[in-house]
Amino acid sequence: MDLPFSGGPKYRLEKGDLLIVEGNGSADQLGRVAIWDGSIDNCVHQNHLIKVRPKTPALSKYLLAYINSVHGRAQIKQVASSTSGLHTLSISKVQRIQIPVPPPQERGMINTEIERRFSVLDQVEATVNASLRRCGQLKQAVLKRAFGG
Repeated sequence: MDLPFSGGPKYRLEKGDLLIVEGNGSADQLGRVAIWDGSIDNCVHQNHLIKVRPKTPALSKYLLAYINSVHGRAQIKQVASSTSGLHTLSISKVQRIQIPVPPPQERGMINTEIERRFSVLDQVEATVNASLRRCGQLKQAVLKRAFGG
């Protein structure tokens, strides 16, 4: 896609950038956040996302966890605006969110625990998906046997 020369760098992503949803009809969906993984070179984001680039890349996972926490979500709701059923954020509103940043050693322990819990969630998700596939197979087998004579 062609980008105006001046707009490219503004929207260019780097690994560890946070992307925050700036507008949504649902207050619960406003401020959803994800970390860009750097999987595409020279990638840009659309203008309906707010890019946050932490000064220290090691902060990305911590910031993601905080913004998605009860405290972070409450701050997002507090700074958000709502007009005509659309809930919105802006860069200046996101900048007003106060995020407690622990010392690097504690932050490292927090990141390790976050990774451990996400790993457990990935395992649970894989087990659930395998079980759902197995249920589908069993259902088909039962139906075939019941109606196959």
